[in-house]
Amino acid sequence: MWLLRRAVISVLQVLIRIIFYPWFAYLDFRNAQELKRHGDVLSKRQLRDATTGTFCVFHLFPRQKLPASAIRALKALEAQGVNLVIISNGAIPEADLPLIDSVAHTVIVRRNIGRDFGGYRTGVLHVLDTFQPERILIVNDSVFYRSGGLEAFFTALSDTSKDYVGAAENHEFGYHVGSYALGFGPRVFQSPHFRKFWENYQLSELRPKVIRTGEIALNRTVIGAIGVNPTVVYSPRKLGEALAELPTTELILTASQMPGHFNERDALRKLHQTASQWFETRGESSTNRDAPLPIEAAASLADTDAGDVRRLVSANYRKQLERSLMDFVFRGSQIHWGALPLVKHLNCPIIKADLVLRGIYGVGELSAFAPSMSAEEYDEFFAMCTRRGVPQQHWNLAQRMMLAVGYI
Repeated sequence: MWLLRRAVISVLQVLIRIIFYPWFAYLDFRNAQELKRHGDVLSKRQLRDATTGTFCVFHLFPRQKLPASAIRALKALEAQGVNLVIISNGAIPEADLPLIDSVAHTVIVRRNIGRDFGGYRTGVLHVLDTFQPERILIVNDSVFYRSGGLEAFFTALSDTSKDYVGAAENHEFGYHVGSYALGFGPRVFQSPHFRKFWENYQLSELRPKVIRTGEIALNRTVIGAIGVNPTVVYSPRKLGEALAELPTTELILTASQMPGHFNERDALRKLHQTASQWFETRGESSTNRDAPLPIEAAASLADTDAGDVRRLVSANYRKQLERSLMDFVFRGSQIHWGALPLVKHLNCPIIKADLVLRGIYGVGELSAFAPSMSAEEYDEFFAMCTRRGVPQQHWNLAQRMMLAVGYI
């Protein structure tokens, strides 16, 4: 039955791609013609004179106003002396221009073509062609930046002793480090392979194609062609070490707050029922009064003390809970599946704003993040996560179909 269900889903996904692919192919063709005629840059302003140091290509997709989250990130980078090359896919809201001008080294406004990697391409090539960088960062506003841990994260991204730094890993479509925040040293950005990647990158509106030819291909270029392995700031190894140091009660609390896909939430309820059986008072009937509790029966069978059995059961359950959390985080995009433990136990300042959109967290489950940020930040985070609604409830059929195959 399980194999049949997988086969049916695979066939449906192929059909959905056949239905919608021509539209995205047409968009890419039309945009390519637009770029040939007019290029992608609409305006370029250099506001500061620095030609060396750390340069950050910060991609924005502005709407009515810049979110406070992006402003926090911009200010944090500027405070660390980073030269901000701001790439905006569309005009920056007029009310935000004074702020942008106060923190930016260069502001480039371009056509909204090619998603974030289109902006990255424009910014990276501009930095390589115009300045003598000591380090290059690429960052975008697709994530929520909370203030906790933000300074430490950008310090790690700018670490000159590391050739390639990223926030978290992803195994969903093939191994890569998430491209929402990356840091590159001279060994990487001075390589001809790095420049060639950006020069040859073909802009696309098709999300799976951007992931494959952008995120994954960039990682393969750096890791394979250039020979530099990434330093991952919020890696599974670090998370495992942090979980192992937690008091058992805090570990159980984190597990109980994980999204509904986490099977151990049911196991926690079973644990509660079992513990109640172990420690409840004997029943009133003579039969129940004479029957040993399960913990006592196990101790008798093992010819040991009941306290030793309790400690053994507790230790084994704890270890299983740690393993289950790690397996859950590792199943795909770790910044998505591990959002809560990464924030709570590694002080990760980055939270993907599409947790609800991707069906990983329910709206009611977002409250688990509230203790990790101020009330004002949580209001902003909640609004970012719920702005587009819950696809299964609020989207039309065509939108849900495109989401199912990764076109949205």
